[in-house]
Amino acid sequence: MSAIYGAIDLNGRNIDEKLPEKFDKQYEKCKIDRYGHILDKNVYMSCGIQYFYKRAEREKLPIYDAESNIYFTADCVIDNRKELIPELGLTDAAADGDIIFAAYKKWGKECASHLQGLFAFVVYDAAKNEVYAAVDQFAQRCLFYHVRDGVFYFSTLFFPIPRATGLKFKENERWLVDAISLCSAATITESVETALSGLNKIESGEYIIVKCAANKDYIVNSERYYDPNKSIPTDWSMTLNQSVDIVKKTMFSVMEKILHEQDFVAAELSSGLDSSTVTCIAAQILGKKNKKVFSYTSVPLKEAEIKNKKYIIYDETEGVNIIADAYDNIEPTFVDCKDRHYLYETEDIVESWELPCKSQQNAVWIDEIARMAAERGAKIILSGSTGNTTLSAGDIVDGAYYYMKKLNFPKAFRILDAYKEVGISKKRILKIMAKDIINYYKWYFVPSMRDCYKDNITRSDIGEKYNLSARFRKRSMHYFPFKDMKTIRSQMYISDANAQLGELDTASSLKYGILLRDPMRTVEFLNVCFTIPIYCFTNEDYARRLVRAGMDGVVPEKIRKNKFARGRQSGDNTYRLKIAWPAVRAKWMKLTHTPQILKYLDEKKLEDYISRVDGKFETVEYYDAFLISNL
Repeated sequence: MSAIYGAIDLNGRNIDEKLPEKFDKQYEKCKIDRYGHILDKNVYMSCGIQYFYKRAEREKLPIYDAESNIYFTADCVIDNRKELIPELGLTDAAADGDIIFAAYKKWGKECASHLQGLFAFVVYDAAKNEVYAAVDQFAQRCLFYHVRDGVFYFSTLFFPIPRATGLKFKENERWLVDAISLCSAATITESVETALSGLNKIESGEYIIVKCAANKDYIVNSERYYDPNKSIPTDWSMTLNQSVDIVKKTMFSVMEKILHEQDFVAAELSSGLDSSTVTCIAAQILGKKNKKVFSYTSVPLKEAEIKNKKYIIYDETEGVNIIADAYDNIEPTFVDCKDRHYLYETEDIVESWELPCKSQQNAVWIDEIARMAAERGAKIILSGSTGNTTLSAGDIVDGAYYYMKKLNFPKAFRILDAYKEVGISKKRILKIMAKDIINYYKWYFVPSMRDCYKDNITRSDIGEKYNLSARFRKRSMHYFPFKDMKTIRSQMYISDANAQLGELDTASSLKYGILLRDPMRTVEFLNVCFTIPIYCFTNEDYARRLVRAGMDGVVPEKIRKNKFARGRQSGDNTYRLKIAWPAVRAKWMKLTHTPQILKYLDEKKLEDYISRVDGKFETVEYYDAFLISNL
């Protein structure tokens, strides 16, 4: 992997020879193993290479190919090397950058559809005076760009473009309004724009072409090369046994590729199904080589005295130890992030993440685990962060609703019988389901349910300047309570989510020199998930059945068959807020009470939220502390 950045003047003017030094300065805090540069008249390309895989040591980037008059640089880890190398006439000694460059020369703009892995790359065809740039199917590696006066600027990170070039940008008010208005971990509502108008990024599964138009203006055309919702049909003939077999086979196949050249890996591990699956499969594969998996688990501070509830697990130590006991090559570390609180570290984390940070209560432990794993010497850290929409998708009520729509009520009732295990009758569940449907339609008639300002502190005047209510009501506030096949498929691949996750992963990898790999965020695995019908995701034997049935023999039974308990990280958030509040309050008041910030925030609501917490920590509700941490 790499950090890539540079500038290409499509008017043919020489690039300022001081620009490389200015760009390099913006990346000097990053964990880069080696730099490469090209500065040739109107072309400047840089590549800061990181050695996450041994083959990266063979990278020779950027590339200028005199025969074709093409310049090329890339940030890449290619997973389907084995298939591509013979097809492209290369040898096993080829670096991943060599593979992409050969693919471009063979397939041109269609090359991205042949690649699997993590990548972002830029090609300048001097003969055509044309830029081609692409990112991987999940935008796991970012590529920001800006075109001004015929110059195409690009960068893996966001801040280097305005800071290195000295170009002035306007705030993207619409983007910022959306960022502060979303009452969830989401920060963005679309995947191309950024906080600065005109400074954009390439969307997951797309490439762009930049060239001169007839009127000498410069145009950017984007094309989608990957869209599983349109290209992969559901296989309604698939049986339950076939679905779990193909999922298990594919998970092992993907993990073998991720772990290639890796003898020492870290893993984010909770007692949940997704991270357990990832860690256990890695342990099986690495165990054959007598190698370990070093797992890291976020746990509450002991002094917070947080107690697990019947079905909410705040401290996942017991579950993680069950997993570690099943595999002697899993070595667990429990991370309590003592003396850290996000709201006191706001400026540092936003600077390194390059995004307004939502889900702040999780920000610190994510950062701490990456730091600890990197310091231990790991080059990759495994995660199951997208498992909820792929491997472990499928709730009980979703399965019941599917069969109710088919008028197969006996089957639907058998699925609902699972709730008997927790003392909930079918009659009660049916009442809850009916109420959810009523509330869905009630939304159309009750104004308070459609108030997109009730749980945020956005000023309504600037919000409505950008039609916030009209845009958010359908997109972010009104979802049918049960998922059908179309909904499950749509949630597997969301460009907005891809963009946000990719930005965070890219920034973290450059900060600490450790690469996050999620096997569920791969083309090979996602393509399989798109073929699986809804009755295989949830049925009368299991909800989330692909993982519960599919990982038999992989995940310990006590974890795999725990149907109702869910882990909840950062359960000590209220306690941490109490301890840090004096310092946090002073810093927060200073940061938020400025004309630039109050242009977006309702000051009265801001003060009201503070008063809910101020001096009332013994009675403060978890939800209020959550809101304070997510403003």
